[in-house]
Amino acid sequence: MPLDWNGLFDMDALSIIVSSVVASIAAIIFGFSRRYMRGDSHVNRFNAFFGLTVLSVLAMVNAAHLAAFVLFWALGNFALVQLMIHKRSWQAARNAGLLAAMNLAAGVVTLAGASYLMYTDAQSAHITTILAYYITNPVPPSVPLLLIITAFTQSAIWPFHRWLLSSLNSPTPVSAFMHAGLINAGGFLLARFAPLFLYHNYFLTALFVFGVITAVLGTLYKLVQTDIKRMLASSTMAQMGFMIMQAGLGLFAAGIAHYCYHGLFKAYLFLVSGSAAQSKSIKRHLPTSPIALGVALVAGLAGSYGFSFMSKRLWGTCDTSLILVIFAGVGAAQLSLAILSQCSTALTFVAAIIVPAFAGATYGYTVFLIENYLSGLGLMQPQPLNAIHMAGTALLLAGWLFMLFRRYKCGWFGAAYVRLLNNSQPNPCTITTTRNGYNFQ
Repeated sequence: MPLDWNGLFDMDALSIIVSSVVASIAAIIFGFSRRYMRGDSHVNRFNAFFGLTVLSVLAMVNAAHLAAFVLFWALGNFALVQLMIHKRSWQAARNAGLLAAMNLAAGVVTLAGASYLMYTDAQSAHITTILAYYITNPVPPSVPLLLIITAFTQSAIWPFHRWLLSSLNSPTPVSAFMHAGLINAGGFLLARFAPLFLYHNYFLTALFVFGVITAVLGTLYKLVQTDIKRMLASSTMAQMGFMIMQAGLGLFAAGIAHYCYHGLFKAYLFLVSGSAAQSKSIKRHLPTSPIALGVALVAGLAGSYGFSFMSKRLWGTCDTSLILVIFAGVGAAQLSLAILSQCSTALTFVAAIIVPAFAGATYGYTVFLIENYLSGLGLMQPQPLNAIHMAGTALLLAGWLFMLFRRYKCGWFGAAYVRLLNNSQPNPCTITTTRNGYNFQ
């Protein structure tokens, strides 16, 4: 059957949301890069590949045809690799780009394979037709499996995370767009083809398990870093794990909300990383006194309730929405402790409850708006709770409590610290160990 090339692009609710976020982030980063790259001998090549990357991502997001989707997915990653090796005379940058290229190319191959299987099965290359076909027909397990591998390689999900931790030789604008835009493409891919994963529940369970593992490892890696960009890369790994975990819960719309918030916030963090490195560091430890913990508990409950009320997700529900409500409370409690670490005035205690409650409600309302806007795509399909969901949630909660009450004098803690630090290191070939290695032209 010949390919029907009509209708290569089409804007739907999902593409409008993601395109708006990507375009906004790209505009901000490009404005920053005009100052950052001023005087660079290869600035024109940088601008060309940056523009190609942005246009490729926007075209991929709005693609309605499998051929266009795969083509612009591959083209965006190709342009990203070219940006990563902007200083081509720098051996470490070339090696980092090669490592990323091999990883991302594997994702392109699996995406092309999944697209071919969908095309031959549904006898159509149009994504909407394919999704409609699989509503009434069984989904071959090989298709969601290949799509999951593509998402994992793109979003640096364990065990495909090493390339992300080795990508820090890139210019800051490149890192900002990579972490705020292209890394998140794995979550977009899962949302675009969500009905295929809902057909096989064990694929959702796999997404949840690998998301939890990645979130835990990324958080632990972040805690042992002393380099700002490496810390941000570890943070991105943790956030991607949480986004994939939400997809595994059947809450794809919540994952898209996470996509938007993470993209905007991570772009900001990378763009200010240079000034942060030069600022005076004041270390503040989160308070663990009974009063502070009591206030944080109240704030966590208030934030959780605010999220639950605004997102229309009930506290007493027995599906996977409950896990999202729980972590909204954890985030609110963490925010409360961060506020309390500033000072101990009466106004601070009040703010430590009101601000997290407002933050929880705002995030919940965002999820509600996106869920309703995407209602026609069926991207919010909570699953029944099972033992794996509860075990993963308990692991994340235990890890959070451990980091609050950790003590550095334990012998095993030092050994664990060294092991985490070693495992979170970039590939040795992407590290410049001597000053002569910085060969810029």
